[in-house]
Amino acid sequence: MIPYSPSLLLLLVYLLGPVAALVLLVWVLRLIWLPSARARLRSHPWSRLVYALLWSFLLWQWLDLLMISKRVAQEIAAEEAKRTPTLQQDTVLAGIAMPAGTRLQLLHHNAVGKQWVKPEYFEQAEFSRPVSWQGLAIRSIKRNLETHQDGSNHGEFATTRVTWGHGLATELATPQTIDGFDCTDATVEWRYHPQNDENHRDDRDDAAQAGPRYQFAGCTSAGQILRDRRGRFSVRAAAGSMLHTNRWLIPDAPQGHLDTWAFSGQLTSDWFALQSAAADLNTDTRTLWRLSGQVAHATAACPLPAGSHVLWQAGEPEVLDVYGAAGIERCGNLRIRLLAHPPV
Repeated sequence: MIPYSPSLLLLLVYLLGPVAALVLLVWVLRLIWLPSARARLRSHPWSRLVYALLWSFLLWQWLDLLMISKRVAQEIAAEEAKRTPTLQQDTVLAGIAMPAGTRLQLLHHNAVGKQWVKPEYFEQAEFSRPVSWQGLAIRSIKRNLETHQDGSNHGEFATTRVTWGHGLATELATPQTIDGFDCTDATVEWRYHPQNDENHRDDRDDAAQAGPRYQFAGCTSAGQILRDRRGRFSVRAAAGSMLHTNRWLIPDAPQGHLDTWAFSGQLTSDWFALQSAAADLNTDTRTLWRLSGQVAHATAACPLPAGSHVLWQAGEPEVLDVYGAAGIERCGNLRIRLLAHPPV
């Protein structure tokens, strides 16, 4: 929305308009009911008429502004109605079979031009009943479309193409399993990297046509057990934990970084419960690679005080690094190593 600051005169008209209506009403009523008021009008007709005309002009300006405001509101509502149509019959848009009653949100003509404000170039669709998309039952989809200005010159940036973007979001109709992860019926994030290369761009995917296959990028977890590669240590991600992709900058890694699946939120094991926790999984084996967090409470087998910071890494699977605890040697079957600083 474009910021707008009304002028002082406009504000005065809006504020004094109701006052003018009240003054004129009182003046007319006094003329009707009070002979003395009529006598003063007869004795000073011009001054009284000028007085009435000034207030009448102010009232007229106020009523005119109200009419303009109403007309602008109606135009905005009509424009929004065009941008948010409801499908009257089953329709296939962008390769998605949408039922009647689906509510669409289209592109804004001020951003792309009126020729692109079409149902097939929808930004968001809320379905009247679940539909199938990439093998999942979803109730809505939100596309991050990309616009292109091919051959624009002389300072003109007219949109010439609209394509599928590199990300979108869906809402699941029911809790479902995606790529081995249990997700709630909330928002699921998706990414599209042509040729599986995040640095590669392919802008030929017209948004009106069936889109490319998107890759799962994260969701709200319905709860999941996370194990190390030996199967000797595990934690459970609570329902409501956030699952997303993560990238660690590691100079020794082949590409200078390591990508992981990451859970954040409340994590629990047989020995302790962690708050503000994060667990990273190896993307290939889906086994624990790293675990960190702050102890909320612990068991007798791992008498760590609440507030302690812990760090577990797959490179040293028998060791639990701890900051904020002393005199404790073991946590379950893990050997404790004290840290001088909280883990990062």
